[in-house]
Amino acid sequence: MNRLLKRPSNPLIIPLLLGLLLSGCANQLFYHPDKEDYRSPRQDGYTFEESYFESEDGTKLHTWRIPAIGEEKGSVLHFHGNAQNLSSHYAFVSWLPKNGYTLYLFDYRGYGKSEGVTSRKGLYQDSVAALRYFEKQTEGKTSPRFVIAQSLGAANAIVAIAQTSDLKIDGIVSDSAFSSYQAIASEKLGKSPLKLSLPLLVSSGFDPIDWVDKLDGTPIAFVHGTADKVVSDKHVDLLYAKAKHPKLLWIIEGGQHTNALTTNREIFIPRILRFFDQCTSNDFPENEPEPSPASDS
Repeated sequence: MNRLLKRPSNPLIIPLLLGLLLSGCANQLFYHPDKEDYRSPRQDGYTFEESYFESEDGTKLHTWRIPAIGEEKGSVLHFHGNAQNLSSHYAFVSWLPKNGYTLYLFDYRGYGKSEGVTSRKGLYQDSVAALRYFEKQTEGKTSPRFVIAQSLGAANAIVAIAQTSDLKIDGIVSDSAFSSYQAIASEKLGKSPLKLSLPLLVSSGFDPIDWVDKLDGTPIAFVHGTADKVVSDKHVDLLYAKAKHPKLLWIIEGGQHTNALTTNREIFIPRILRFFDQCTSNDFPENEPEPSPASDS
Protein backbone atom coordinates (compact mmCIF):
# COMPACT_ATOMS: atom_id res chain seq x y z
CA MET A 1 0.00 0.00 0.00
CA ASN A 2 2.86 2.37 0.72
CA ARG A 3 4.95 2.01 -2.41
CA LEU A 4 6.21 4.78 -4.65
CA LEU A 5 9.14 4.46 -7.04
CA LYS A 6 11.42 1.68 -5.86
CA ARG A 7 15.18 2.11 -5.73
CA PRO A 8 16.79 -0.29 -8.26
CA SER A 9 18.93 -2.84 -6.37
CA ASN A 10 19.12 -5.47 -9.11
CA PRO A 11 21.38 -4.70 -12.11
CA LEU A 12 18.70 -6.15 -14.38
CA ILE A 13 16.42 -3.28 -13.39
CA ILE A 14 18.68 -0.74 -15.10
CA PRO A 15 17.96 -1.96 -18.65
CA LEU A 16 14.25 -2.01 -17.79
CA LEU A 17 14.35 1.58 -16.58
CA LEU A 18 16.33 2.59 -19.67
CA GLY A 19 13.59 1.05 -21.76
CA LEU A 20 11.00 2.99 -19.84
CA LEU A 21 13.04 6.14 -20.33
CA LEU A 22 13.16 5.65 -24.08
CA SER A 23 9.45 4.84 -24.26
CA GLY A 24 8.44 7.79 -22.08
CA CYS A 25 6.63 5.53 -19.59
CA ALA A 26 8.71 6.08 -16.46
CA ASN A 27 6.06 8.33 -14.92
CA GLN A 28 3.79 5.27 -14.71
CA LEU A 29 6.06 3.77 -12.04
CA PHE A 30 4.33 5.99 -9.48
CA TYR A 31 1.03 4.08 -9.73
CA HIS A 32 0.16 0.61 -8.41
CA PRO A 33 -3.62 0.19 -8.76
CA ASP A 34 -5.60 -3.01 -8.45
CA LYS A 35 -9.26 -4.05 -8.55
CA GLU A 36 -9.50 -6.26 -5.45
CA ASP A 37 -12.26 -5.83 -2.86
CA TYR A 38 -10.49 -5.45 0.49
CA ARG A 39 -13.07 -4.20 2.97
CA SER A 40 -16.63 -2.95 3.01
CA PRO A 41 -18.04 -0.30 5.37
CA ARG A 42 -20.74 -2.86 6.20
CA GLN A 43 -18.10 -4.80 8.13
CA ASP A 44 -17.94 -1.79 10.48
CA GLY A 45 -21.71 -1.56 10.81
CA TYR A 46 -22.07 1.37 8.40
CA THR A 47 -24.56 1.89 5.61
CA PHE A 48 -23.01 3.40 2.51
CA GLU A 49 -23.78 4.49 -1.05
CA GLU A 50 -21.79 3.59 -4.15
CA SER A 51 -21.96 5.85 -7.18
CA TYR A 52 -19.91 7.37 -10.00
CA PHE A 53 -19.00 10.85 -11.13
CA GLU A 54 -17.16 12.06 -14.22
CA SER A 55 -13.64 13.42 -14.30
CA GLU A 56 -12.82 16.51 -16.36
CA ASP A 57 -12.37 14.40 -19.52
CA GLY A 58 -15.46 12.25 -18.98
CA THR A 59 -13.74 9.27 -17.30
CA LYS A 60 -16.14 7.61 -14.85
CA LEU A 61 -14.78 7.47 -11.29
CA HIS A 62 -16.08 5.24 -8.50
CA THR A 63 -16.99 6.74 -5.12
CA TRP A 64 -18.36 5.78 -1.72
CA ARG A 65 -20.40 7.97 0.61
CA ILE A 66 -20.65 6.86 4.25
CA PRO A 67 -23.07 9.02 6.28
CA ALA A 68 -22.14 10.36 9.70
CA ILE A 69 -23.48 8.53 12.72
CA GLY A 70 -25.69 10.87 14.72
CA GLU A 71 -25.57 14.62 14.22
CA GLU A 72 -23.31 15.57 11.32
CA LYS A 73 -20.36 17.78 12.30
CA GLY A 74 -18.97 18.06 8.79
CA SER A 75 -17.90 16.17 5.68
CA VAL A 76 -14.49 14.73 4.77
CA LEU A 77 -13.10 13.83 1.34
CA HIS A 78 -10.28 11.27 1.39
CA PHE A 79 -7.49 11.24 -1.22
CA HIS A 80 -5.83 7.83 -0.95
CA GLY A 81 -2.25 6.78 -1.69
CA ASN A 82 -0.73 5.21 -4.77
CA ALA A 83 -1.48 1.48 -4.41
CA GLN A 84 -4.55 -0.81 -4.45
CA ASN A 85 -7.86 1.12 -4.31
CA LEU A 86 -10.33 2.87 -2.03
CA SER A 87 -11.52 -0.36 -0.39
CA SER A 88 -8.05 -0.93 1.11
CA HIS A 89 -7.35 2.71 2.04
CA TYR A 90 -10.78 3.06 3.67
CA ALA A 91 -9.26 1.56 6.85
CA PHE A 92 -7.23 4.74 7.41
CA VAL A 93 -10.38 6.87 7.75
CA SER A 94 -13.05 4.39 8.86
CA TRP A 95 -13.27 6.16 12.25
CA LEU A 96 -14.73 9.36 10.81
CA PRO A 97 -18.46 8.47 10.47
CA LYS A 98 -18.75 7.35 14.10
CA ASN A 99 -17.19 10.67 15.08
CA GLY A 100 -19.89 12.62 13.27
CA TYR A 101 -18.31 13.16 9.82
CA THR A 102 -19.82 12.05 6.53
CA LEU A 103 -17.03 10.38 4.60
CA TYR A 104 -16.45 10.48 0.85
CA LEU A 105 -13.88 8.21 -0.81
CA PHE A 106 -13.07 7.94 -4.52
CA ASP A 107 -10.77 6.03 -6.83
CA TYR A 108 -8.57 7.69 -9.41
CA ARG A 109 -8.75 6.47 -12.99
CA GLY A 110 -7.44 2.93 -13.37
CA TYR A 111 -8.01 2.13 -9.69
CA GLY A 112 -10.72 -0.22 -8.41
CA LYS A 113 -13.97 0.23 -10.31
CA SER A 114 -12.97 3.52 -11.93
CA GLU A 115 -12.50 3.64 -15.68
CA GLY A 116 -9.40 4.72 -17.55
CA VAL A 117 -5.63 4.38 -17.35
CA THR A 118 -3.45 6.09 -14.74
CA SER A 119 -1.44 9.18 -15.69
CA ARG A 120 -0.23 12.21 -13.78
CA LYS A 121 -2.44 14.65 -15.68
CA GLY A 122 -5.36 12.24 -15.39
CA LEU A 123 -5.00 11.92 -11.62
CA TYR A 124 -4.85 15.71 -11.33
CA GLN A 125 -8.07 15.97 -13.38
CA ASP A 126 -9.66 13.31 -11.18
CA SER A 127 -8.64 15.22 -8.04
CA VAL A 128 -10.22 18.44 -9.29
CA ALA A 129 -13.36 16.56 -10.33
CA ALA A 130 -13.54 14.90 -6.90
CA LEU A 131 -13.39 18.30 -5.19
CA ARG A 132 -16.19 19.61 -7.42
CA TYR A 133 -18.25 16.47 -6.80
CA PHE A 134 -17.65 16.88 -3.05
CA GLU A 135 -18.87 20.47 -3.22
CA LYS A 136 -21.98 19.48 -5.15
CA GLN A 137 -22.78 16.67 -2.70
CA THR A 138 -22.45 18.99 0.30
CA GLU A 139 -24.10 22.02 -1.33
CA GLY A 140 -26.49 23.83 0.96
CA LYS A 141 -25.00 22.42 4.15
CA THR A 142 -23.72 24.79 6.81
CA SER A 143 -21.30 22.22 8.22
CA PRO A 144 -17.63 22.43 7.17
CA ARG A 145 -15.75 20.46 4.50
CA PHE A 146 -12.35 18.90 5.13
CA VAL A 147 -9.80 16.88 3.18
CA ILE A 148 -7.58 14.09 4.53
CA ALA A 149 -4.97 13.12 1.95
CA GLN A 150 -2.13 10.61 2.12
CA SER A 151 1.14 10.09 0.23
CA LEU A 152 0.48 10.42 -3.53
CA GLY A 153 -3.05 11.54 -2.64
CA ALA A 154 -1.66 14.40 -0.55
CA ALA A 155 0.49 15.54 -3.47
CA ASN A 156 -2.58 15.54 -5.72
CA ALA A 157 -4.83 17.20 -3.16
CA ILE A 158 -2.47 20.12 -2.47
CA VAL A 159 -2.22 20.98 -6.17
CA ALA A 160 -5.92 20.49 -6.91
CA ILE A 161 -7.12 22.55 -3.93
CA ALA A 162 -4.67 25.34 -4.74
CA GLN A 163 -5.95 25.47 -8.32
CA THR A 164 -9.65 25.49 -7.39
CA SER A 165 -9.79 28.53 -5.14
CA ASP A 166 -13.49 28.98 -5.98
CA LEU A 167 -14.24 25.88 -3.88
CA LYS A 168 -14.46 26.12 -0.09
CA ILE A 169 -12.35 23.64 1.87
CA ASP A 170 -12.13 24.42 5.59
CA GLY A 171 -9.00 22.40 6.41
CA ILE A 172 -6.51 19.89 5.00
CA VAL A 173 -4.59 17.06 6.67
CA SER A 174 -1.58 16.17 4.50
CA ASP A 175 -0.07 12.84 5.58
CA SER A 176 3.35 11.75 4.24
CA ALA A 177 3.31 13.94 1.12
CA PHE A 178 6.30 14.30 -1.20
CA SER A 179 7.40 17.71 -2.46
CA SER A 180 7.89 16.88 -6.16
CA TYR A 181 7.94 13.89 -8.48
CA GLN A 182 11.53 14.43 -9.52
CA ALA A 183 12.68 14.80 -5.91
CA ILE A 184 11.18 11.48 -4.84
CA ALA A 185 12.51 9.77 -7.97
CA SER A 186 15.97 11.17 -7.24
CA GLU A 187 15.89 9.59 -3.78
CA LYS A 188 14.91 6.20 -5.18
CA LEU A 189 17.57 6.24 -7.90
CA GLY A 190 20.30 6.89 -5.32
CA LYS A 191 23.70 6.71 -7.04
CA SER A 192 22.36 5.08 -10.19
CA PRO A 193 23.77 6.52 -13.46
CA LEU A 194 20.16 7.01 -14.50
CA LYS A 195 20.04 9.96 -12.10
CA LEU A 196 21.85 12.07 -14.70
CA SER A 197 18.85 11.58 -16.98
CA LEU A 198 16.27 12.32 -14.29
CA PRO A 199 14.61 15.28 -16.09
CA LEU A 200 13.93 12.92 -19.02
CA LEU A 201 13.07 9.90 -16.91
CA VAL A 202 10.52 11.67 -14.71
CA SER A 203 8.85 14.85 -15.91
CA SER A 204 8.00 17.84 -13.75
CA GLY A 205 4.50 19.21 -13.37
CA PHE A 206 1.68 19.11 -10.79
CA ASP A 207 4.30 19.24 -8.02
CA PRO A 208 2.95 20.24 -4.57
CA ILE A 209 6.02 22.36 -3.78
CA ASP A 210 4.95 24.72 -6.60
CA TRP A 211 1.41 25.12 -5.23
CA VAL A 212 1.46 24.71 -1.45
CA ASP A 213 1.88 28.46 -0.90
CA LYS A 214 -1.22 29.15 -3.00
CA LEU A 215 -3.77 27.45 -0.77
CA ASP A 216 -5.44 30.82 -0.18
CA GLY A 217 -5.48 30.71 3.61
CA THR A 218 -6.85 27.17 3.93
CA PRO A 219 -5.48 25.68 7.19
CA ILE A 220 -3.19 22.72 6.58
CA ALA A 221 -1.70 20.21 9.03
CA PHE A 222 1.34 18.30 7.77
CA VAL A 223 2.06 14.84 9.24
CA HIS A 224 5.27 12.87 8.66
CA GLY A 225 7.41 10.18 10.27
CA THR A 226 11.15 10.62 10.79
CA ALA A 227 11.81 7.00 9.76
CA ASP A 228 9.70 7.10 6.59
CA LYS A 229 11.54 4.95 4.03
CA VAL A 230 9.04 5.69 1.25
CA VAL A 231 9.05 9.50 1.42
CA SER A 232 11.80 10.98 3.57
CA ASP A 233 10.88 13.67 6.10
CA LYS A 234 12.96 16.16 4.09
CA HIS A 235 9.87 16.56 1.90
CA VAL A 236 7.64 17.76 4.73
CA ASP A 237 10.32 20.26 5.80
CA LEU A 238 10.23 21.78 2.31
CA LEU A 239 6.44 21.83 2.10
CA TYR A 240 5.95 23.25 5.60
CA ALA A 241 8.56 25.96 5.04
CA LYS A 242 6.83 27.17 1.87
CA ALA A 243 3.23 26.88 3.09
CA LYS A 244 1.55 29.98 4.48
CA HIS A 245 -0.22 30.25 7.81
CA PRO A 246 -2.36 28.85 9.25
CA LYS A 247 -0.27 25.67 9.22
CA LEU A 248 0.71 22.95 11.67
CA LEU A 249 3.52 20.38 11.66
CA TRP A 250 3.10 17.02 13.38
CA ILE A 251 6.29 14.97 13.41
CA ILE A 252 6.22 11.30 14.44
CA GLU A 253 9.60 10.40 15.89
CA GLY A 254 10.53 6.98 14.45
CA GLY A 255 7.32 6.91 12.42
CA GLN A 256 7.06 5.04 9.13
CA HIS A 257 5.06 5.95 6.03
CA THR A 258 1.42 6.92 6.82
CA ASN A 259 1.81 5.57 10.38
CA ALA A 260 -0.29 8.38 11.85
CA LEU A 261 -3.55 6.55 11.15
CA THR A 262 -2.31 3.00 11.76
CA THR A 263 -0.01 2.43 14.75
CA ASN A 264 -0.47 6.01 16.02
CA ARG A 265 -4.27 6.24 15.76
CA GLU A 266 -4.76 6.83 19.49
CA ILE A 267 -2.73 10.03 19.21
CA PHE A 268 -3.71 11.30 15.78
CA ILE A 269 -7.44 10.68 15.64
CA PRO A 270 -8.06 13.07 18.58
CA ARG A 271 -5.47 15.47 17.12
CA ILE A 272 -7.19 15.58 13.74
CA LEU A 273 -10.60 16.05 15.35
CA ARG A 274 -9.17 18.92 17.39
CA PHE A 275 -7.69 20.40 14.20
CA PHE A 276 -11.12 20.30 12.55
CA ASP A 277 -12.53 22.22 15.53
CA GLN A 278 -9.72 24.77 15.26
CA CYS A 279 -10.46 25.27 11.57
CA THR A 280 -14.12 26.08 12.17
CA SER A 281 -13.40 28.36 15.14
CA ASN A 282 -10.47 30.12 13.41
CA ASP A 283 -8.46 29.32 16.52
CA PHE A 284 -5.06 29.83 14.90
CA PRO A 285 -2.59 32.53 15.98
CA GLU A 286 -1.71 35.05 13.27
CA ASN A 287 2.01 34.38 13.62
CA GLU A 288 2.35 30.83 14.83
CA PRO A 289 5.92 30.11 16.01
CA GLU A 290 8.00 27.66 13.99
CA PRO A 291 7.87 24.24 15.69
CA SER A 292 10.86 22.27 16.86
CA PRO A 293 11.38 19.01 14.89
CA ALA A 294 9.43 16.88 17.38
CA SER A 295 6.72 19.38 18.29
CA ASP A 296 3.01 19.32 17.65
CA SER A 297 2.34 23.04 17.15
